[in-house]
Amino acid sequence: MSMWLTLVKVEPAVLGELAGSPGPVGELFVDTGDSGSVLSGFHPGVDRYGCDYRVLSTAAEGRLEAEGGAGRWTREYPWLARAVGYGCDIVEGVEFAGEPSYFLPPEQVGPVAEGLRDERWATGAGASRPWNGTTGDNAFEDLIVFLTAAATEGKAVISTVT
Repeated sequence: MSMWLTLVKVEPAVLGELAGSPGPVGELFVDTGDSGSVLSGFHPGVDRYGCDYRVLSTAAEGRLEAEGGAGRWTREYPWLARAVGYGCDIVEGVEFAGEPSYFLPPEQVGPVAEGLRDERWATGAGASRPWNGTTGDNAFEDLIVFLTAAATEGKAVISTVT
């Protein structure tokens, strides 16, 4: 079973739109091939990041073990945990595929991206490239690039794991 992590960057007003009418939430997390959205300022091609959560989690566990750490990666790497939804607020009334959706308000997105850098999830210059809506071979680096773009644009980030 796959556990797919999806993050979307949205205008802060979208959080209110979803609370009032959670019906459009599916278009945030499912690629319908549309170039536009009924949600304010959401562009599916560039406003979505995804990766296999199991791969990310396994890599974090492996790194923790290699560094001689004890415990859970979600405690030892709090910025990574926050980036994928741990400790975030739930978007009230919004679920996708039976799972709750979490959000980071715009003022928290930049600090999370910087925290990922501080935790050394990116080692090369790739984490400073602009986000173009596509992911490469480094899910951690891509996550930083995505969150940095969201912070620069003043957007909130909504996430879910399905």
